[in-house]
Amino acid sequence: MTRDEIDNFIEETIPGEDVLVADGLESAFLGIECREGTPRAVYSVELAIAALNKQGMTHEEATEYFWFNCAGASVGDQTPVWVNCIEY
Repeated sequence: MTRDEIDNFIEETIPGEDVLVADGLESAFLGIECREGTPRAVYSVELAIAALNKQGMTHEEATEYFWFNCAGASVGDQTPVWVNCIEY
């Protein structure tokens, strides 16, 4: 999925809401968490690591980078949700 497709999906799903989207991890985007409060982007852990790997990191580097810089980063109420998927 491209960034434009993600932006269009968000606008169609929850018009007028701002959702924080992770740059460079578009292929790991799964959808939007829609519950009371701030909507958040949802990503696949496995696909995020694969995307980082495709960007030139080894699997080990991508895994370490992901857990420290993506899953480990907190940006308040808009912090994305990272899920492990059975199939991806």
